Amino acid sequence: MDENKGNGGYSFTYHASEKQKIRREVELIRNQYLEEDGTSDKLERLKALDNKVKKTPIIISWIIGVVGTLVFGGGLSLYMALSHEIAGIITAIPGVVMILLANPCYKALLKKRKEKYSLEVITLSNELLEEI
Repeated sequence: MDENKGNGGYSFTYHASEKQKIRREVELIRNQYLEEDGTSDKLERLKALDNKVKKTPIIISWIIGVVGTLVFGGGLSLYMALSHEIAGIITAIPGVVMILLANPCYKALLKKRKEKYSLEVITLSNELLEEI
């Protein structure tokens, strides 16, 4: 806070943003050490379950898609750069198949994981909604 009086006028400048930033940071650190009421623990478990359901299918489908793209690119290279037409086509076809299967694999894995964890997610969600 600065107060400036000069030339018969009055000027007032307030710098609360720095104090507010410091206060927020202190409160964040403080909240880490306070005893939790159980709601945030359940919420963290719910978020972890949701990530567990979604991340595995994403990672697997990305791997399938990337490997398929690399195989397809290798087949194209054989065909175009090295003039190995038959070998290039034979190599590129599995790559195309892998690329095309990436999304159906994602959907199937996601559905399977949702079925596996749905009861636990719904139970935890209902408990949290009752507490709120």
